[in-house]
Amino acid sequence: MKVRLVLQIIFLSSLLINGCKQSNETSADTSAENADLITVNLTQFETAGMVIGSLEKKIFSETVNVRGMISAPPNGMAGVSSFVTGNAGRIFINIGDYVSKGQLLLTVNSPEFIRLQQEYAETEARLIPARAEFERQKMLAGDSISSRKALLNAEGEYKSLKARHEGLKANLALLGADKTPGDGFQRELRIVSPVSGYVSSINVEAGHPVSPGESLLEITDPGQLQLNLFVFEKDIYLLKEGQPVVFSGTGKNAGNCTATIKTYSRAIDPETKSITAIAGIDSGCRNLVAGMYVEASIAVNSSEGTALPDEAILKSGDARIVLVKTGESSGEIRFKPHRITTGRSYSGFTEILNPEGLDEVLVKGGFNLITED
Repeated sequence: MKVRLVLQIIFLSSLLINGCKQSNETSADTSAENADLITVNLTQFETAGMVIGSLEKKIFSETVNVRGMISAPPNGMAGVSSFVTGNAGRIFINIGDYVSKGQLLLTVNSPEFIRLQQEYAETEARLIPARAEFERQKMLAGDSISSRKALLNAEGEYKSLKARHEGLKANLALLGADKTPGDGFQRELRIVSPVSGYVSSINVEAGHPVSPGESLLEITDPGQLQLNLFVFEKDIYLLKEGQPVVFSGTGKNAGNCTATIKTYSRAIDPETKSITAIAGIDSGCRNLVAGMYVEASIAVNSSEGTALPDEAILKSGDARIVLVKTGESSGEIRFKPHRITTGRSYSGFTEILNPEGLDEVLVKGGFNLITED
C-alpha cells in the first residue's frame, strides 16, 4: 500500500514537470515568432505614404544598352532662306520662340524683288494688246485678208508674253507677294514660317546681306522628334521593328521616356562599327530637344514573369526581403519579413522567383522599417 502511494506521487510529479516544460517551449516559440513581426499604426502608415499591393504579371526582357541622340526627321525641321538677294530688314522672332505655320519671321529689302514686280506689271500691260492683235489676225486670216505669216507672228508674240507673264506670276507667288501691280509694289519681301515649331537657330541680323540658298534660321517641330540609337555590330542580330525602348538624358535629374523601334539601317558605319536604329518617341515625353544625347535600353527576347515594384524589395545584409501583411487590429497593421529570390529587372519591376505566400505586400514606404546589416 505504501509502495503504491509512492508510485502515484512520482507519476503525478512527472506529469507536472512535462506540462511546465511544454508550456515554456510554446511560450518561447510564440515570443520568437512575435519578435519577427513589424507593427505599424495607421498614423505612421499614412504619414510615410505606405501602400499595400500584390504580385503582378509583367513582361521582362533582355536589354541591349546603347547610346543615342534626339534628332528631327527631314519633315520635322525646316531651314528658312530667301529666294532673292537683298538685305535683312525687320526680324520678328528670337531663339526659342514658338511660331505657327505662315507666321511672319522677317523681311528682306530686295531690289531684285521690286524688279520682278516691275517686269510682271510691264509684261501684263504688253499682254493685253498682244492678245488683241492675235485675235485680229485670226479674224483677218479667216477672211483671207491677212497673210499666214502675220498670224503666226502675232500668235508667237502673244504666247511668248503669256508664258513670261505666268512665270513671273508664279515666281511672285512663291516669294509671297500679296499685292497686284495696281495696288503698288511691295518694298519688302515677307518671309514666313513653312512649319509650326520652335526657332532653334538664327543666322542673320538686321541689315545683314542675304543670298538665295543661305540658311537664315531653323525651326524644329518637337512633335516630330525621333530617337537615333547607335547599335554595335555584335547586337545587330537582336534588333526587330516594334521593340520597346527606355531612354533618358545624361543630366542628373533626367527622367525616363519610352520609344519604339521603327526601322534601322542595313549598313555598318566603318568608323563606329555600328548601325543607326530609328525609334519613334511616345507621347508624354517632355523637355526633349534636337541634339540631346541619351542613354537607352532596347528590350529584346521578352517573356512574362511574376513581379513586384523595385521599391517593395528591401535589403537586409545580402538578403532580399519583402514585408508581408499578416493581420490588422486595434488601428495597427502587422508585417512579417519574407526572404525572396529575385530574377530579372525591367522598367521599375523585379521578377520574384518564389512568389508563394506573397498575397499582400508592402510595395511602398517600407525602406525605413528594415535596418540593413
